[in-house]
Order: sequence, then structure tokens, then C-alpha cells
Amino acid sequence: MKAVMPSKHHPESRLKSIMEHIGYLSFQGTVRLAREAGVSHSVVSRIIHGKTAASFPVIVAITNALEKRLGKHIDPRDIMTFDGIYPTPSVCQLCGCKGCLPAAFYSDDDELLPQYRGIASGAWSVSPCVRKAQK
Repeated sequence: MKAVMPSKHHPESRLKSIMEHIGYLSFQGTVRLAREAGVSHSVVSRIIHGKTAASFPVIVAITNALEKRLGKHIDPRDIMTFDGIYPTPSVCQLCGCKGCLPAAFYSDDDELLPQYRGIASGAWSVSPCVRKAQK
């Protein structure tokens, strides 16, 4: 499988998608995760938006906090990548989810928004480079 290489300055992160699988982090998630990991809110935000390449100690601290919430081991390489490849292709699989659609895909009336109809549950959480390699 050939990966699409993220820029050295803009690593790819699945942190936001992982956080969407953890109910506790659905409200003020970056603040809560930062507090539990012992890092600043701005660091978590910059990782989510691909604005920083976090140091290994920061990724380990975030990984430890996520592991406690999920109750399972997570490889730090499943959070951020520089080569577009994750050990676990799907965030749903990583988090032990059987396949879901994020809350943002639904209207206030709990109706699936038209632009997301036809997306298989869990497919949204597969890394873009894996989707590209599967075609």
C-alpha cells in the first residue's frame, strides 16, 4: 500500500475522531483531554488541526489519557502519523466500535444529513490513505 505523505510541517492526526468515540470528551473535549494528559489545551488543539508535530512525551501523555478512557491499549502511532499510515486503519476499530456515524452527520432532528447518506457506518473513520489504496 502506497501512502500519501503528509507535509513535515502538517502531520496527520486522528485525535478528533478518537475523541468523538469517547462520550466524556464530546463536550469541552480538548480542555478535558489536555487536563487528563497534563498538557496545555492549545497543544491538543494544534495537534487536532495538524498545526504541530507533537513531541513523543506529549503523544505518550495523550495516549495514556485516551487508554484510561477507552480501557484498552492504543499504539501512539494510531494517533498521529507523518507517512499517512496508521497501524489500525479505522478509528472505529481502534476504539472498539462496531461502526458508527459521528453526531455531526445528523441534523438537530436526529435525521441523517443528505450529504452523508450512503456512507457506511464506520467508513468515515478509515484513514484517507487506506481508502485511496483500497480503490
